[in-house]
Amino acid sequence: RSFFNSASAEMSLRLMDMAPADFARFANALASLAIGSTKFFSSVARAAVARADRFAPAELVSLVQAFDEAQWFHAPLYDSLARSLRANAKHAAPKDVVLGLASLAKYGVRGDGLDRAIGDHLAGAPIKDGLLNAEEACSAAWAFCVLELHHDGLFRAVFRALEDAPVQASRTLCQLYEIHLALKAFRRSAYSEYELEDDTVRSLREHYRKHPAFLKKERSSERLQADISE
Repeated sequence: RSFFNSASAEMSLRLMDMAPADFARFANALASLAIGSTKFFSSVARAAVARADRFAPAELVSLVQAFDEAQWFHAPLYDSLARSLRANAKHAAPKDVVLGLASLAKYGVRGDGLDRAIGDHLAGAPIKDGLLNAEEACSAAWAFCVLELHHDGLFRAVFRALEDAPVQASRTLCQLYEIHLALKAFRRSAYSEYELEDDTVRSLREHYRKHPAFLKKERSSERLQADISE
């Protein structure tokens, strides 16, 4: 621990000279060991924001994941991630886009144009050609709902991918049910064209009720579930 504390102090003095990838590697190492002070993570975040245009999307996603792991939130850093994903959605690895969306959804950080930039891209080749598996595609759609973003093409593509997937993880089934609830409540007219069948909804509801604590930390609104699940 003393070694890492000394290393973090030294790193804080050299932040502006470090390569973007090194930011993420070192921050992830400290986060995994539950080491790192508020001062250290604040310094890293400020330096990263100042040089955000030099970070590849994957590097910024990795850095933000370190902050997630350490349970540190820095609004300008997450805003920088949202801008990066919006500007580079077509060029970033689809899996990195999904991970970045999950981090933004965790703290409710969204940016203008994020729905179109990411939705247009993921609804195409990444989902249709299987670059994302069904669980990852569902995670992206669930993050859209949490962030109050909407993209019909993305939701349709996700539903088709889930229909073709032989087995889905329990988390994915719970997320799919919450996606259904959100679309039913807030996008009823548009959703009516591709709404899940009643039998599917009943099956998902039963599964959801059997796992009441599975998504406890991820739910954006338990009141929503209570109000319209019946």
